[in-house]
Amino acid sequence: MKEKNKKAETGVHSSGKKSLIIALIVIAALLVAGILLYFSRKPAGEAASQTGALQSPDAPAPGQLSAELLRDGVLSPALAYHPGTAGSSLTSAAAAAAMLRFASDSRMHLEDQDTLNRLMADAAALLTAEEQAQLRETLPNLIAFTEDTLAVYPENRGVFEDAGCAGTLDAAMKAESVKEDWAVVRAALEAAFPQG
Repeated sequence: MKEKNKKAETGVHSSGKKSLIIALIVIAALLVAGILLYFSRKPAGEAASQTGALQSPDAPAPGQLSAELLRDGVLSPALAYHPGTAGSSLTSAAAAAAMLRFASDSRMHLEDQDTLNRLMADAAALLTAEEQAQLRETLPNLIAFTEDTLAVYPENRGVFEDAGCAGTLDAAMKAESVKEDWAVVRAALEAAFPQG
């Protein structure tokens, strides 16, 4: 009788151990599968930077620009810059980062300059008279700041970190054509908001 009970206990313990081992194997397999899946997927920005394309999902394809997109992607960030106010260095950093990212994502260097100038003028016409006056006054400083950013970004990254837009600018600066993209945007801005 005692022997029967021992065998029954051993069978129960053996069955319990088997269940535990199976459960541990299943958990280990799930962990390994999760780890493999995690490391097999690259972040979107990393994959894009390896191909040289950093387009965000809502960036227009070349030739698909509109006055509204230019207003939202270039002029609206520029309007947030108010020199001479507390935090103006942060707003200039945020504006420069947003404009450079839009220019890079939109691959502006592929756009026809005359078409872009016309669209930028149309975008300017969507603004109020006060907003247009503000940009005529502030764009020279903002353009100069953006040019400096392109020239010495790594040394000045701290101000973009303080403004919370270093990641945005990092992504733009990875694009090989960012300087060319910005150059056509700058020309369009200067045509739409002439100085003097």
